[in-house]
Parts: sequence; structure tokens; C-alpha cells
Amino acid sequence: MPGNISASMYCAFIVRASAQIGMGHLMRCMALAQALLKKGHTATFLLDQETQVLANSQQDWCGDIVYSDYDDAVDEQISCFCEKQTLVLDWIIIDGYNFDRDFCFAWQNKGFKVALIDDDIHQSPYAADLLINPSTEKTITDDGIPILAGSQYRMLRREFVTARQLPQSQRHFLTLSFGGSDPANITIPLLSILDKLRIKAPIRVVTGQAYPHLPELTAILGRCSMDVEHVHAAQNMAEVWSETKLAVSAAGGSQFELAVCAIPSVLVVVADNQLQASQRAAHEGWCLVADLSATQQRNSELTNLGNRIVQLWNDDELLVSMHKSILGQYDALGSERIVDSLVAYE
Repeated sequence: MPGNISASMYCAFIVRASAQIGMGHLMRCMALAQALLKKGHTATFLLDQETQVLANSQQDWCGDIVYSDYDDAVDEQISCFCEKQTLVLDWIIIDGYNFDRDFCFAWQNKGFKVALIDDDIHQSPYAADLLINPSTEKTITDDGIPILAGSQYRMLRREFVTARQLPQSQRHFLTLSFGGSDPANITIPLLSILDKLRIKAPIRVVTGQAYPHLPELTAILGRCSMDVEHVHAAQNMAEVWSETKLAVSAAGGSQFELAVCAIPSVLVVVADNQLQASQRAAHEGWCLVADLSATQQRNSELTNLGNRIVQLWNDDELLVSMHKSILGQYDALGSERIVDSLVAYE
């Protein structure tokens, strides 16, 4: 059963990752776990088998892992977890669209404090004691639940805290990266379009551990005429981003990494809840937004995107301006601020 928070805090994470939903939720929970351990606290993850495989593929993974079958009834999941614990649990941290109000309430009903990481997907009334949402400016929900809101609570892994900041003149790559699994399957068709447009750029294609199209991508890379380097399952994205002159990236959590690294970017939106945060980023001047979330003409929209990328790549003056507009505006300490807030919560 839960108890009072002491100097040493124990948090458990419930989060899911897969080829279908990507790895963004898992990576930001990993960032938060890294901050917990740095400050002397304890972290455990309740993961299903597929998520556990992806977690173990991270060389810098931290936190214990306890198997949990999300297909079981939630009360059974809670009972199985409690039977294995010797420590008093202070917070259960839940991150994922598939964990609904009833799921969260079941944990609350057992007396646990719930911190819900939200992307404007969950709706009031919330079954949570605290919300974490870097994409909103609201600090309290309509039903009175506090929110850790705004860019100061962006969850970035520890590699970004110490990331080197190269001047724009020393960055050389056009980097294409659409998350851990590229669930919208953008990498291959966009790469083919850029090849047809004969872009003159050294390209890095980054794919994650859950990317399901490696054979097809390998075939495309073997045929294309461009200078392309393929980086699969990168263990240090801060290093990859530091050498990037222009990034074409999935919107969502990746845009926080790009902003901290001050990279001129094109953010590709594939889900409705990514659009608002991406548009705010565009207003800051360091990125453009390509909205593919509702289009019925995917091929033509990708061709338009390819043309925009070529034009932007060839406009050094604009790229320098975009870089300067975001340089030094954000840091990578959001996870540590969240940990401090969890400790201070009353």
C-alpha cells in the first residue's frame, strides 16, 4: 500500500511501446526515471513483453522491470505488482493513450497517488492526482487537478543535458527521423521523393528499435543515388542531432530534443494532438510544420514536403536565422523539475 513521501521516493511507471504506437512514451518515462535515480530515488517499470524487449535494447536503460500483462484485468495487475514489492510506493506514473480513466481510477481506488502524463488526449474528469503536460499552458484542470505545464517540464534523456552545441556552420547533415517505429511509414516514400528531386545533401536516415520496415529501407538505400548514411537504433540521439544542419522529424516528443539542440527543422504532424504544440514551435521561428494528420492525398503531400525540404536546404541564410531564433531558449532539465515537484507534492 502507498505511504508518505520520504527523502527517498519510490515511483513505478506504466507505459507501453510498440511498432504501432512508437517509442516516445517509453523514452520520456526513461528520461524521468534517469532523473529519479540521479536524485537518489527508485524507479520500477511495469511492462508487457513487447515493451520490455524495446526497453532492454537501450544501452543506458535504468530502472527495474516487472512484467505486467496489460490484457489482464487491472485489479489483477495491481495485485500481482503489490505481491512483488518490498518498498512503499509513492507514485504510480502512467503514460499512454490506451490507459483510460477506469484504469487510472483502479490504482487511485487502491490508495495510490497517480501522476498522468498527458498529451491533451485524456479528458476530464481525470482519475489522477497530478497531470504532466509540457504541451499546455494551463496549470490546473477544470476539476481542480494541478498540472505541471509548459516547456520547463519537457522530459529529455540525460544525453541532452550534456549535449554539445555546434555552431550552424559546423553542422552538415540533413537528418530524417520519424521516431522509434515510424508508425506512419514516412521514411521510405520521403527518401524516394528526395532522390527523385536530386537533392544535394549528405543525408542521415535514423530508424529506431521498433522500426518494422528494415528490409524495404535497405533495398531503397541500395538503389538511390544520394549520399545516405543509415543509423539504426541510435543510442545517443543528442550526438546525432548535434551534427544536423536541417532535421525532418516526427512531431511530438522529438521536437523538444530539436529545440534544445537548436536545430532548424521541419516537423511532420501525423496525429491531431501534435498540431497545436507544433504550431507553437513554428511561431518561435525555428521550424516549419507539415501536417499529414488528415490528408487524403498522401503522395502529393509528401511530394510537396520534399520540395519544401529542398528549398529550405538551399537557403543557408534562413537556416542560420532559424538556428539563432531558438539557440539557448530551452534546457534539458524538465525531468529533474518534475521529480522535485513529485517530492514536494502535498
